[in-house]
Amino acid sequence: MVTLFNRKTLSFLATFIFFAINGFSQIKINVFLDPRFTLKLTDIQSLDLSYVNVQISNVGTRTYNITLYSELTGNNGVKINTTLKPKPTGEALVLNSGEMRTLTGSDLEDLFRGSKLNLNGLDVNKIAQTGNVPEGTYRICVQAFNNDNLEPLSELDFGCSKEITIQSAEPPQIITVNGSDCGDDIIGALQLNTMFITWTPQLY
Repeated sequence: MVTLFNRKTLSFLATFIFFAINGFSQIKINVFLDPRFTLKLTDIQSLDLSYVNVQISNVGTRTYNITLYSELTGNNGVKINTTLKPKPTGEALVLNSGEMRTLTGSDLEDLFRGSKLNLNGLDVNKIAQTGNVPEGTYRICVQAFNNDNLEPLSELDFGCSKEITIQSAEPPQIITVNGSDCGDDIIGALQLNTMFITWTPQLY
């Protein structure tokens, strides 16, 4: 009896801990980014999700009509998120109990079609010069909601990609021409037929 009680207790505790960690979620989501994924402003504004894959599983006991919410956050205060609203009849993602699906770029674009983006922490005019978001570490998170009443079905923090780092390279600067410092006899150095240029950062 003691052994049976202990087993039941351990089983209950394990189940309780599992659901506590996973937030009693009915839907599990994993986000994967293709190595070719970039954070171009134009791709973000057009909701280009060509290099994003989302694995979504229904671990509940019923079928759900699902609408998705997504946000991109950085450690630099940048946050870009989609609006959350019910999808029209027939456009929500239908996921049966126990079903798992992998959504690719075209699937995600269909599900997010009509969504508006909220941009926070971004100077669009400034980053338009480079086309990239500011330097920083970013991740993309996706959350599932019941399309019928917009109740959350998954935890946002448990549906995130690995972090990606955006770092801009400094443009090269010429140090010497034909061995002459650019601040010294640069005119005489330029008159030589062959030119040897040293710049930073140096390439090895």
